[in-house]
Amino acid sequence: SFLVQSQGASFIHQSSQAHCHIVACSSPHHMAAASSASSVNSLEGVGLTKTPFSVAVDSWAQKWLDSNRVAGMAVAFSQKGGKKMLHKATYGFADKEAQRPFSGDDTYQIASLTKVVVAVALMQLVEEGKVALEDPISKYVEEFKSLKGVLGADGKLTPLKSEPTLLDAMRHTTGMAPYYFIPQLADGRENPFIAEMAAVLGAPTAKDFAKMLADIPFVHQPGEYIDYAVSVDLAGYVIEVVTGMPLSEYFEKNIFGPLGMKSTCFTPKRTEDISNRRVKCYTANIEAWTADPAKYFSDDFEGERMRPALPQEDLVFLPPVFCSGGGGLMSTVDDYMRFGECLVMKGAFPDGSGRRLLQESSFMMMTKDHTSSICKNVPPTYAINGTGSDMEHKAFGIGVCVDKGSIGGGFFEWGGLTSAVWWADPRRELVAVCFTQLMNSFVYPFRTELKEIVEKYVPENLNSKL
Repeated sequence: SFLVQSQGASFIHQSSQAHCHIVACSSPHHMAAASSASSVNSLEGVGLTKTPFSVAVDSWAQKWLDSNRVAGMAVAFSQKGGKKMLHKATYGFADKEAQRPFSGDDTYQIASLTKVVVAVALMQLVEEGKVALEDPISKYVEEFKSLKGVLGADGKLTPLKSEPTLLDAMRHTTGMAPYYFIPQLADGRENPFIAEMAAVLGAPTAKDFAKMLADIPFVHQPGEYIDYAVSVDLAGYVIEVVTGMPLSEYFEKNIFGPLGMKSTCFTPKRTEDISNRRVKCYTANIEAWTADPAKYFSDDFEGERMRPALPQEDLVFLPPVFCSGGGGLMSTVDDYMRFGECLVMKGAFPDGSGRRLLQESSFMMMTKDHTSSICKNVPPTYAINGTGSDMEHKAFGIGVCVDKGSIGGGFFEWGGLTSAVWWADPRRELVAVCFTQLMNSFVYPFRTELKEIVEKYVPENLNSKL
C-alpha cells in the first residue's frame, strides 16, 4: 500500500455521454464481449429489461465521470454465485490521455484486496492441520522469538505479555506499528516508526522482510488495539515457510488455478500481456482534499481534481519486490468476481461440482467478529476505503471487515488503496466489485454510495423482481 463480460452476454449498450459499455446478462461473466460487439440501442428482443438498479448505477458512475474526479471505472454485481448478473459495465477510459477504452479484460492493481486471498490460503492450511490460528508467529519465524517489546508513550520498552499469533496477524492486533502512511497509532499517539515501516517493504525477499520487522519494537500489547499494519505480509511469509512454496505458487495451485483466475498474479511476476492490459493509475488532489474536503467536492472547485500518478505514486513501480501478501496482486474484474462468488457461496465452487475452496466451517470462522470483544478501538477506515464508513458497527474477521457481533456468515468486505471496492452480501447472495485506479482510496465515498443503491433496489428476497 502507498499514500499519496460472461459467456452469452445478451446486451451491450454504448452511451452517447461518457465512453460506456454495459453488459446485462442472465448467464455468468464476462465483459470481454463488450469490446468487440456492435453497440445496441434497445433491449427489445433480448428478453431482458433495463432495471431501475442498473439505471441508478449508470447515473452514479456518470456523476463521477462528469465531475472529472475519475478517468474510468468498471462495476459489476452478481447473485447466486454468478448465475445471475445484475449489472456489469465499464465507464470512461482505461487511459484518458490516450483515449484508450476498456477492453473487458483490463488488469488493475488491487492492493489490499490481496489480504482476502491470504486469508483464504491460511484457512486452507488450518483445515489441513498445518497451522492453527492460535499459533504464535515465532513458531514459524525464528526472529519473532526475541522481539524487543512494546514502546510506551514514555519512550521506554516493556516486555510483551503474550506473543502475537497468526490470528493477530490477520485481524491487525499484533501490536506492531501501522503502515508508514498512517500518521497516528490507534491510541492517538504519533506513529514513531514511519521510516522503519517504509523500509521493511523495501526488503528484497519476504524472509528479509520478516527479519527486519522483528527488529522494530511494538507499539501495543498483542490483542489490545487494532492498528492497520503489514502483518498480513507476515502471514504470507508464514504460508511460504509452512508449504515450502513461494506465495505466488501456492496461490496459483490452490486458488487461482482451480477458480480459473488466469489474469491474477503478483505485480513482480506479471507478464508483458498483463502489463499491457493494465488500467492507468491516477491520483486525487490529496492536498486540496485534506485542506478543505467540502470545498474540494463542491461544483465550483477550480483546482486540479485528478491527474496521472507519478511513478513514485503508482503501486506498479513501488516496493515490495517480493510477493506481498498485504497488497501485491494484480487482477481483473472477472477474476476477482469469481473469487468473491466462491466465498459468498460459503466456500463452495458456484458450478455445482461439489468442489470447495474452503469448508463452510472455515468460511464461518473467517467472517466472524474477532475484534470487538477484545480491542479498545474500532477498525480503522483504511481497510474499506474510508470515506463515509460507519466503523462503530464494524469489526475485523480474518482478512475481512464484518458487522460487529457477527457469528460468521454475514456481510463481509475489504478494499484496496487504488480505490478498489469489493464486498459480499450472503443475505442477497450478492458480490459487488468496483475497480478503478485512483489513489487514494479514502478520498471518495464510492463504497458507501454503491451500498446505498443496492439497499434501495436489490431486495434480500432472491425471488423478488428488481
